[in-house]
This record gives sequence, C-alpha cells and structure tokens, in this order.
Amino acid sequence: MHYKKGFEFYVKNKFEDAAKEYKTAVKYNSGNTSAALEYRKLADDLSQKYYEFGMSLYGKGDFVKAKEYLRTVLTYKPDKMEAKRALEKYNNDNIFTLTNIIKIAKMQTKRIRLYLKAGSTVKKFIKY
Repeated sequence: MHYKKGFEFYVKNKFEDAAKEYKTAVKYNSGNTSAALEYRKLADDLSQKYYEFGMSLYGKGDFVKAKEYLRTVLTYKPDKMEAKRALEKYNNDNIFTLTNIIKIAKMQTKRIRLYLKAGSTVKKFIKY
C-alpha cells in the first residue's frame, strides 16, 4: 500500500511525499527491497538538493533558512558529512548570537545616518 502510494507521488513529481511513503513501506516491511531502493535513491537526491539550497542561502546571508535546509538534509541522510560540517561551522562561527546581531544592527544604523546626513548636505549645495 505505502509502496504504491510512493510510486504515485513519484510519478506526480512529489518526491518528498514519495520518500515518506517508501520509508513507511520499509518500516512496516523491512524485507521490501524495492521500497528500500527507491527510498535510498530519493534520499540521496533530496539530501543533495536541500544541501545545495542551504549552501546557496548561506552565501546570500540567509543563515536561518540555510540552517533549516541543512537540518532537512540530515533527515534524509543522517550520515551526510558535508551537511554536518556546515552546521558545525555555522554554530562555531556564532553567526546567530545576539551580540553579533546587535553589532550588525548598529553598523547599519550608522550607515543610514551617514547616508541621510550626506543627502541633506548635497541638497544644500544643489539649490538653484
């Protein structure tokens, strides 16, 4: 039943749902080698996809979503070392500490003030 549902989801390109059904099929029948094989293939593909999304988001500075995607990788492939290392690195870099967030906010505030001050000075000189 779950194997059949997994196949139906797969045909509809609903790969996450298909993987879930294949995994359930294996859980209820560990001898279901077809479901195990399909799950392994999907888990490899999905974990790589989520890993690439996570690293892309990290490169763009969206650290929170990057971390979510990397955690999702480990739900499909708990032994995927690249994702484990990336999560360790992010945690060790203390990117998410409140102190760093406050520092960034203060820097941005200073930049905005300088920009606004420069803009008002320029306006004084441009008067006709």
